[in-house]
Amino acid sequence: MNRHDIQFLRSQQKYPSISIFVRTHRAMPEREKDPIAVKNLIQEAKERLLKEFTQREVQDVLDNLDFIARTIDYSQTLDGLAIFVNAYIRQMFYLPLAVENKVIIDDLFEIREIIRLLSKMPRYWVLVLSEKPTRLFQGVGKTLSEVIEPENDVMGVSRDGFPLTYTKPEVEVQGYSMRGNTVRHGHEDSRYFDDHKRVFFGKIDRLLARFTVVEPLPLIVVGVEHNLRLFKDAARHARIAEQILGDYAEAPLKVLEPAVWEAIQKLAAQEVAEKLKELDEATGHLRSAVGIEAVWRTAVEGRIKDLLVEEDYVVSGKINPNNEANLILYDDPKAPGISDDLINHLIDIVIDMGGGHIVFCKPGTLKEQGKIAAILRY
Repeated sequence: MNRHDIQFLRSQQKYPSISIFVRTHRAMPEREKDPIAVKNLIQEAKERLLKEFTQREVQDVLDNLDFIARTIDYSQTLDGLAIFVNAYIRQMFYLPLAVENKVIIDDLFEIREIIRLLSKMPRYWVLVLSEKPTRLFQGVGKTLSEVIEPENDVMGVSRDGFPLTYTKPEVEVQGYSMRGNTVRHGHEDSRYFDDHKRVFFGKIDRLLARFTVVEPLPLIVVGVEHNLRLFKDAARHARIAEQILGDYAEAPLKVLEPAVWEAIQKLAAQEVAEKLKELDEATGHLRSAVGIEAVWRTAVEGRIKDLLVEEDYVVSGKINPNNEANLILYDDPKAPGISDDLINHLIDIVIDMGGGHIVFCKPGTLKEQGKIAAILRY
């Protein structure tokens, strides 16, 4: 599932729209229980529908739920399952992150959960600096995929590309040409080889730019300290978000991925910390809103630049039909005509009204702000 899928789901607004999230499993014997969990949640959705509508009124929705139930391939399930159904739409996604079992019935699909999941599945580049060879990976969440470029271009002409191996310079020793770390003049020899390697890393920087210009994602650079220093000296295009010290030249993915994921988690924590600092500064300049009602009003006005919300914060209720800037809060999220989660609506508004940025925080982070806050444009 990607951001294009989110945009499509956001465009399908019709009541009742049903979003079902199911915790699934990748292996037996836990996987044996997944069909029962799906069946129970689909049955819950049907029962809630039939308390509010006649069967004839929602027959298309019921049929689409049954269709989804028949088409799930439990041999392909991952850590979660997302089902989206209304009278016209029936879609299902296997999710690589765990979710809580729940059913949401509203006039739009529950995108908040998906955006939260995507925020935990960041995309990024990983450059592993080495002589043998330097490799490039694209990361999605915890998973890395190596970029392997063809040796020849479309015209059959040889070209450089990833992975790229360093070729040591030739040196003259007593009239013979030799390749490698042959010592000639101590420190001068060391500088000679360093300069040659800088040229190599400059080429790496230019090759990398072909990818980062198209997809300007965070860049994680991995390597021993000496190579990292030489790469920084040579780089003219690369903007390093984080670096990892160590020799991972020949490391398998099962070793490299955990090290990179730790760095990505560090970047995510830094982003939250920076946004919290920015929130404090915005509060001092009267450019913030806290609490669900104040944040809602500023969202409707199109003033939110950044929305900060705790991951587990849920608000049930409905929008005041006489004034969309006001909310009517309700204790029972499953009551007919009540939105299960107004935060989902809020996120939808923030994205629509100028593409505000959504930042999910750990529970307790925004305790003093009532679990939700916004940095305003004005």
